[in-house]
Amino acid sequence: MWDETTMTKVRETMDENEDFEIEQTSMTDDVEAAHEDGVAKAPPLEAVLSPLLFEVVQLSEARTFTLARHEWRVGNYRLLEEPSGVCVCTKTGLIHLYEIYNVKTGATLEPIGSECIKMFGEDRMLEEAAQLRELVQLQKIAVDRVPLDLKGHFSKRVLAGLFLHGAFQPCYANGYDAERDYEFLLGQFNKRSKPALEEIRRVDAILRRGNNSVRAWLLRRAEEYGDSIEAPFLEKGGAA
Repeated sequence: MWDETTMTKVRETMDENEDFEIEQTSMTDDVEAAHEDGVAKAPPLEAVLSPLLFEVVQLSEARTFTLARHEWRVGNYRLLEEPSGVCVCTKTGLIHLYEIYNVKTGATLEPIGSECIKMFGEDRMLEEAAQLRELVQLQKIAVDRVPLDLKGHFSKRVLAGLFLHGAFQPCYANGYDAERDYEFLLGQFNKRSKPALEEIRRVDAILRRGNNSVRAWLLRRAEEYGDSIEAPFLEKGGAA
């Protein structure tokens, strides 16, 4: 599992997302509060909550969605070739599907659509969903044999995701310190002036040349996993 210092460092480089607010009816709030307080005649939660929200509460430690939503992370993303996906909320025609993971109970819930991820109102979940989706999009670019371009195909979010997933390989060129390649690419991405010839060559080597390149890593992932990707905190064996 990544240590907190590394996670904090990476998150600081990610793009900011819009804040999403959850609008809940007063009836839903009252029913949740009644269940939390043990009121005997409160109507069942399933009578006022959507199928997704009801499942989230059932699989969480907290007994109200307002509190339970903080227990969840985005654990997996899958891109479908056809709009055939169906969300837990019953919405159909989806191609972007996610699995969410409860960090307290270990429960998982899938498939979840993009709009339902927004319903949680959690910036961290939005960032995780966007990062996984963009990594799969980058993978498809590599599979299509399009030369990877740092300014055209990458973002700070994608670079951070690649680092967390282990795309940068320790090798002689980076002194067997993969983080040096991540830091170098991040610096080049943020750079406004024209890069020197040596910098261009190093970017090319990291992104496109040899078995230790980002391109090679993406192609290996595509062959093994297809158009799906799991969050790094799950790949490392637990929730961060």
